[in-house]
Amino acid sequence: ARFQFSNGERCFNWGGGGSMGFRDNGQWLMATAATDPELARKNIEILSHVQHADGTVTKIFAPPEWDGETGFLDNQAWYPIFVNAYLKETGDMDMLQREFPFVQGGDRKLLDKMALAMEVMWDRRGPRGLPATGHADWNDSLNPTPRSSESVFNAMMFCAGCRDLEEIYGRLGRKEDAELWAGRRDEMARAIEAEAWDGRWYRRMFLADSGRTLGSSDSPGWGKIFLEPQAWAALCRSLPAERAGRAMDSARKLLGTEFGLKLVAPPCPEYEEETGAVGILNMGFKENGSVYSHANAWAACAEAVLGRGNLAYKAFMDFQPIVMNDRAEIREIEPYVLSAQVQAEPFIKPGRGRNPWVTGSVAWSWLAATQYILGVWPEYGGLRIDPCIPSDWPGFEVSRRFRGATYRIKVNNPDGLC
Repeated sequence: ARFQFSNGERCFNWGGGGSMGFRDNGQWLMATAATDPELARKNIEILSHVQHADGTVTKIFAPPEWDGETGFLDNQAWYPIFVNAYLKETGDMDMLQREFPFVQGGDRKLLDKMALAMEVMWDRRGPRGLPATGHADWNDSLNPTPRSSESVFNAMMFCAGCRDLEEIYGRLGRKEDAELWAGRRDEMARAIEAEAWDGRWYRRMFLADSGRTLGSSDSPGWGKIFLEPQAWAALCRSLPAERAGRAMDSARKLLGTEFGLKLVAPPCPEYEEETGAVGILNMGFKENGSVYSHANAWAACAEAVLGRGNLAYKAFMDFQPIVMNDRAEIREIEPYVLSAQVQAEPFIKPGRGRNPWVTGSVAWSWLAATQYILGVWPEYGGLRIDPCIPSDWPGFEVSRRFRGATYRIKVNNPDGLC
């Protein structure tokens, strides 16, 4: 059952030092499933080797040893999310019955391994009913002490992962399992609403030792609002749309720049032991308040989920390299490639791009354009056409390869809807 990796095999970006990321490669295959399903399947095979017997998956690992660092708990929820994306694209439901080994030995079916991964988040909830942050929860520079701090972002990710498990179990006719995860999703959504809504946006994190809240209007000093939970309030499709819309409105108002949306405002001015590495970074740089392309792609997707096509298109275009072609001396990097970050005030060079080529925003930019804005969605039984375009678009045409066929789709918008 063990996947044999050889030098001739194709895979996604392995990164520096020959390492491979679970969450990064999982998100890449969500897009690649449409353009190269075989490559997506192969990467699910690789990623399904790096789970421990307790259900945790490794963030970074290096074949052939497979083992790596655990404790980045958002990784748990990405597992059913990216597998379900592959299933809908290919219809390859037999993949769920394939067995893959744990790091410590012993095999389990892929379906069972995904559920086990989600059990980790469910079992590691704090007093507010929200999952623990672990070492970090996607924002790797926000690594709080202790790891039992509760993450609103992880709670939203859990809701999204539950929804995918619901769909998978429902497709398999396993009603009780589908209802189990639907019930857990509902319970988590209630906890988010009770604990994380700040009045105009969603909070980010509750620190276990000090009781301090990050991402609140009452937060002292820095970190009053973060972008990630505002976008995933819509993307998890489990919270009230009215609140998710208000959250994105607040993000646009308080995090907006001419280059896109900042990740946090105000940024962290100095290192703090309880919040981790974010304070080591210059303000307006990388995770400490830059325009982070990955989360900006999520913002575009969130606006589309909310049915706001004008805002979805604006959020998408604001961070695209093409809009900086006439200001190459500011951006500095290649004008045809996304960068992980575009630096923002108060950094000394706002608008300067850094970390091109290695960013996970590429996959989500592709998903934002093709699925969320153009609205061509793969489903188990076929393609669903559900556009969310700017109101001044008269329509569009798109060709889409899907399970061996090419579909030519034309959308007309005579009433100027978005």
